[in-house]
Amino acid sequence: ITLLNPDGTLKRDTFFLAETPEAVALTPEDDIIIVGKTNDVLGKKPVYLRHLKSDGSPDSSFGENGFLFVLSSGLSFEIREALLDSQGRIIIGGNIPSLLHPSTTALQLVRFLPDGSLDTTFNKIGSVETQLGSSLTVRLFSLVFDSEERIIVA
Repeated sequence: ITLLNPDGTLKRDTFFLAETPEAVALTPEDDIIIVGKTNDVLGKKPVYLRHLKSDGSPDSSFGENGFLFVLSSGLSFEIREALLDSQGRIIIGGNIPSLLHPSTTALQLVRFLPDGSLDTTFNKIGSVETQLGSSLTVRLFSLVFDSEERIIVA
């Protein structure tokens, strides 16, 4: 992970991670939330969240020393986006094989609280899967909030 100034010059050293980052988000304090996949663990590629302070050090109040494994069920979760809402909750979105129609792709959103725990007030289980029909492949490419913090999925 590298941070560049507006003129394109390097602001700070590159953060070297053993994991593969796939999406990043910034907190209002310039802390960095990184979402990605780790190397294979027992034949699976678990998704992780990492919270780094603005100086690059792990945020010890998040997960276990700034690191959290999630979604290790073995599903192939293609991470596309990470967002933070005004309450500091983290929303990650991506594509998964549909549970109802395995030959198609569904959208999945998962929401976490600022400390990294799953937000079970989001669709009662912390995540939502959206499948539009039995033969459509639906793919998530981008997420944004509108002025009322409704999630817009493209």
